[in-house]
Amino acid sequence: MAISWTRRHRIMAISSLIGGVLVHITLGTIYTYSNMAPYIISYIRNRSHPTDLRGVDAPWGFASAAVGQSLSMYFGGLLAQRVSVRLATALGCVSLVSGVLLSYFTIKVSYWVFLITYGVMYGVGAGLAYIGPLYTVIRWFPSHKGLVNGIIVAGYGGGALAFNFIQTGYLNPHNFSPTEECPDDSHEKYFNNESLLEKVPSSFLFLGGIYFVIQLIGCLMIFEPRRLSSDRKCNMCCGGTVDPETDNLIPPDSPTAKDMAASSYNGYSSVPIDASYQSDSSASFLDSLVGRHQVLIPSDHRQVNAGGKSPRYFFVHGSYEQKKAREETLRSESCTPDSRHTQESPEGQLEQVSLRPSELLKDMNFYVLWLMFLLNTEAVIFVTSVNKFFGETFVTSDRMLTTVASVASGFNAGGRIFWGLVSDRGSSKLALVIMSGLATVFLSTFYFTSIAKSSILYFIWTCAIFMCVGGNYSIFPTATCQLFGPRHMAANYGMLFTAHAVSAITGAVLSTSFSDRVGWWGSFLCVAGFSGTGFLLSLVIRERKFLRLIRQ
Repeated sequence: MAISWTRRHRIMAISSLIGGVLVHITLGTIYTYSNMAPYIISYIRNRSHPTDLRGVDAPWGFASAAVGQSLSMYFGGLLAQRVSVRLATALGCVSLVSGVLLSYFTIKVSYWVFLITYGVMYGVGAGLAYIGPLYTVIRWFPSHKGLVNGIIVAGYGGGALAFNFIQTGYLNPHNFSPTEECPDDSHEKYFNNESLLEKVPSSFLFLGGIYFVIQLIGCLMIFEPRRLSSDRKCNMCCGGTVDPETDNLIPPDSPTAKDMAASSYNGYSSVPIDASYQSDSSASFLDSLVGRHQVLIPSDHRQVNAGGKSPRYFFVHGSYEQKKAREETLRSESCTPDSRHTQESPEGQLEQVSLRPSELLKDMNFYVLWLMFLLNTEAVIFVTSVNKFFGETFVTSDRMLTTVASVASGFNAGGRIFWGLVSDRGSSKLALVIMSGLATVFLSTFYFTSIAKSSILYFIWTCAIFMCVGGNYSIFPTATCQLFGPRHMAANYGMLFTAHAVSAITGAVLSTSFSDRVGWWGSFLCVAGFSGTGFLLSLVIRERKFLRLIRQ
């Protein structure tokens, strides 16, 4: 029996989601750096250069990867948007795997050369391949942007869940503990077991081979929605709408479309603006609290377009508020957002306008989000880089530390899905406020786990911190799509992600030059201060969208 178009459509969508998760699992193995760092630093101190390398220098590895990822992500987004998602993803995967394989040679030369392959090349590959899967699944599942974003980046956050055990099982199967004390700090200890150290270079060949197989499968499973039937696409552009539940085309004059007609409220029309049709039964408490699904426009649409002027933007945030029309005309190239983001009203179509990257720079929300992303990811850089070194000051079992890191990566992955759901059901602002506040609390109290010398408290706090900070990578792409529209999401999020490059450099500098002066306690307070500032900024975000009215 031939597969129906609707069923084929669903298979392609689910396949793209799974393929994106597989690709992101390999990209997210950068989070295994905290597990690999003690082995890498120990090897370089004993067999490479510089021989006085210390654990406080470890953040440069994660920072160099973050810089490469941040600077390449915008170009990866453009390539995915204008050429091919699969091509952008494949190029990124090639760069990442090549960097891992070449690290077999560079780690024998010096730490700084090693940073080029396992840092910059790794990061460039992750940046090129990162946005393509997100951009694809957002178009396949426009009514669940936060959820599918969370699922994809959960793969990124959960990559370390299995690979931490794989790395430790390969390098340290007998659970050797670090015994070589650092002359500058007796609390710092490094591995000096010969059988362990000689495996460090070959581990990169082993890991690179695994990454290649997983990435190849993932790339082949990704399909782009724009490859669908041209007749169907034409029908959408001519006023049809897609029911997100059945995936069937709904003509604008059908009973279903009429059920979505605007209701009257004090002379204004209230129309749902989310990607899916909202009904009273599906609206949650958070939806009613935040009210982001509604926008009011004048009931007489002709007044808006009086004099034959081009359709205007509407600023939208909150429910039952009249907003003044913006006096800007819309370029023809950006007048056609994804058809799934078009809603029917009795007088015409109300659709969300997607801001181009050049227009993004004129919106204050972008700068608030950029600064928040910079501040929030400072915690990601610091905790990911030195978490295991901190644990070694009072936890003696290397296997226990690996277990903590792996379980924490699972919380990292789960947190991304959870915060994505909060963004969908409530709003990105609500998710940012709660997440930043919790991260501030846990980071500021993390040091007390060492005072208590409790591996259980260390385990709980590490998992809680990773669950919070991982949410940045599902909330911010969702916020980018919600606030600035879906059409240019890939390039827009790439611009936002440049904040990660700044946070990576500043985080590494603070770690290497500041940690010795203030110790672990001062370092964690400093990072908590960054998250606290991000919490305050999240309170000033204006939840608005840009809409335009198309008269029929």
